[in-house]
Amino acid sequence: METFNNDSVHNNYSGFKTYNPSELSTIYFDNILNNVEIETRVNDFNKKYRYPFRDSLSFQLGRSMVKHCSPADLIEWKIDIRKHEITNNSDNDKTTIETRSIVTDFIKAKSHIAMDRIAYYRDQEFDGKIYNNVRVLDYSVVITPEQFPKYRSILFNDKNQEVIMHYYFEFINWFPVTMSEFEKIFFFFLTFLAENQYPYGSHINDSYRYIDDINEIVKMRYIDMEDSFMLSFLYILSTDEQLHKKSDIIYAEIKRNYDMTIDQFENAAS
Repeated sequence: METFNNDSVHNNYSGFKTYNPSELSTIYFDNILNNVEIETRVNDFNKKYRYPFRDSLSFQLGRSMVKHCSPADLIEWKIDIRKHEITNNSDNDKTTIETRSIVTDFIKAKSHIAMDRIAYYRDQEFDGKIYNNVRVLDYSVVITPEQFPKYRSILFNDKNQEVIMHYYFEFINWFPVTMSEFEKIFFFFLTFLAENQYPYGSHINDSYRYIDDINEIVKMRYIDMEDSFMLSFLYILSTDEQLHKKSDIIYAEIKRNYDMTIDQFENAAS
């Protein structure tokens, strides 16, 4: 599990970058801190506890991530974190509760903003009273029921499609996006659970093998979308400029490979 156990940084193929745990945690922390109310709570946390919020947040993200990994990854992570002397490895620990509370408030604040994408305002009657300018959410902006029987993914196989849709519906309860947008985000997220990161710029067969590996992760591991650290991390993958750009780069190469394969089949058939 390279992202949380490997301290090296790899840069391959025309600037394509992968992230070590420290870099990824820094991006995660910086995004969460980008809120005045959250910053105040973080400062209070830093005064109250013996290690800073930043370390606690990094620890809790790693803790949530390894729950979805192999036993070997989990054991390796537990050995590694002992070096940092962070002990909130319990759901009842005060620092765990406080860290999760701060992240939950971050999710709620960002979700309210994200919902603007599907919100409109109208007068509405309730219990015989007229309420003016009520905020209403219209999910048809990002989803229509008839799209799913026709939907075909180049990232996830047909056997995993219902599972991916389940995760999609859980995600859009907080952050409304289209199915195709979610797939790119979720695939990128799963690369951090894989044994290796995406082999950008390598042979087309390596890319297809990697996609198979990702689909095996979907098949074998359940991702807890109600975990606030998982949900916030997925959101940040979709909004942070450098992470979102990398997600787009990966998808663009997979799409090129897919189109190339289709063209070869069509040319061979003609």
